[in-house]
Amino acid sequence: MSESGAPRAGWLDLVRGGRGVFTVLLNLAVIVHGVNTFVLSTVMPSVIADIGGAAYYAWPAMVYLIGTIVGASGGAPVRAALGRRRGYVASGLVFVAGSAVAALAPNMALLLAGQLLQGFGGGLLLSQTMALVREIYEGALRGRILAAINAAWVAAAMIGPAEAGLFAAIDWWRGAFWAAIPLALLVCALAWRYVAPSGEPGRRSGFPLRRLALVAAAVMCVAAAGQIDSVPAGIALVIASCLLVRLTLGLDGKSDNPIYPRHALSPFTDVGAAYWMFMMLAVTQVAPAIFLPLLLGVLHDVPALWLGYYNMLMSFAWSAGSLAFAHVTGRETTRWAILAGFAISTIGLAGMAAGVAGHPLWLLALWSIVIGFGIGISNVLAITWTMSIAATGEETLTASAIPALRSLGLAFGAAATGLVANAAGLGDATDPGNVTRALTAVFAFCALAPAIGLAMTVLSFAANAGRANG
Repeated sequence: MSESGAPRAGWLDLVRGGRGVFTVLLNLAVIVHGVNTFVLSTVMPSVIADIGGAAYYAWPAMVYLIGTIVGASGGAPVRAALGRRRGYVASGLVFVAGSAVAALAPNMALLLAGQLLQGFGGGLLLSQTMALVREIYEGALRGRILAAINAAWVAAAMIGPAEAGLFAAIDWWRGAFWAAIPLALLVCALAWRYVAPSGEPGRRSGFPLRRLALVAAAVMCVAAAGQIDSVPAGIALVIASCLLVRLTLGLDGKSDNPIYPRHALSPFTDVGAAYWMFMMLAVTQVAPAIFLPLLLGVLHDVPALWLGYYNMLMSFAWSAGSLAFAHVTGRETTRWAILAGFAISTIGLAGMAAGVAGHPLWLLALWSIVIGFGIGISNVLAITWTMSIAATGEETLTASAIPALRSLGLAFGAAATGLVANAAGLGDATDPGNVTRALTAVFAFCALAPAIGLAMTVLSFAANAGRANG
């Protein structure tokens, strides 16, 4: 299936040589999952008004995240059990089932069940997508398809709220979930028609239910940490989550059907340090995504209509960074480009931390662009690097686990920034003085993430050089 991509391959090569349908398929799969990520927050007020459950307002988003991480972690065993084609189709059908349950839900309990299924199916799709990227695209083409997928995320961020807002306006929030089904079925149909059945069932040593349950428990702990006001209790939950992740990795390393590569989070191995790069990139994006609207609304009186557009600046810059550096190949060029991306993001977050109260709107917008551009550079090249250094026999596993580790970074980042904000005295987020102090601390804290990413990049390349020389 895989075709060799020359270093100077152009964008049109994504649709040549039989790759066009796969380019469409992979981007559609990302949009299916991504749109629903942005739909939920828009329709939740309508959901609560219809079926009640105000006390559980934040739960649907939380269980969707849990489902996504568990699904992304389970991508490799699903593929091993069902094969390449059937694994992809089954992932899409799980998402369809979750959408139908959510659309039909008469109460909050069933809506949560639907969101869990949707998230699980979406996570499986992301995992299968990364596996196919590794198998079908090589060389410079791999960077280009990953940049295209990043652009698909931006498209999802634009489509999701607009679509959900339309259904909320006509007082039919269920339509937002029904609307996801035709596109998901199209993904299933394309996968069934074009994804080769080679690689059909191989390992049959049992599905890793215990390890996936531990992953779910870890995400529940860290998600709960971001929802409570008590800083000590939040820290305890984060520690519990870390211990559960460590237990999962320990059990996984002894299994004959692993869900992660060996030494998945060891900073002293090339792949392990690369996974830390993804987690730090995820933490880097959390603070602007969550707290920039608060900063603009409370300290600068920006109307609610415009808050989303400020957040979109980072997404567009992220896509621009990915597109601009997607062609980069070669070990040294890749290393320096990844380091540059992390350095740019560090500067952006430090600038935002330094100017929470004093910087004008245009400068805050510029810092968002700088952060997003840096993330875009590092993200696309970190993925291509990680896929290229996978251990023999773990190539597909290494690629398919990338979305899970990145999503786990988002969960920990959201919890950590929430704890920092509460510890710094955010309070009810209405007093300008409290908001200024809290957000200065949050952005300064998150500036550490890309700085750590710099160190992990150095460690990953050094460990890989040592492995090659050994």
